[in-house]
Amino acid sequence: VFPPAGGFGMNTGLQDVHNLAWRIAIAQDTKRLPSTYLAAYGKERRTIAQQNAALSVRNFHRVLKVTNACYLDKQHPDILLKVLDGSSFVPFSSRQALFRSLLET
Repeated sequence: VFPPAGGFGMNTGLQDVHNLAWRIAIAQDTKRLPSTYLAAYGKERRTIAQQNAALSVRNFHRVLKVTNACYLDKQHPDILLKVLDGSSFVPFSSRQALFRSLLET
């Protein structure tokens, strides 16, 4: 499982499909896929997936450091969404003021 930072999970999956597709194409052309091609697939892709997962986790932790340095926590996005919600009965000018004060927090 990849954190959502950078889209590495999706990119890894697309690369996996591409890597597998050319192996299948060879099998279609030659009517036989050498066992070494399939054995190499897992070894090649696992290494790349592990590197991408590690990079994604590092990036996620870097983002957390930035948000913590700005004194933001996991509740701030929900608070901001509630403040900016257009269906609120709170007047727009009050929502703007609250938004500004939250940014200063």
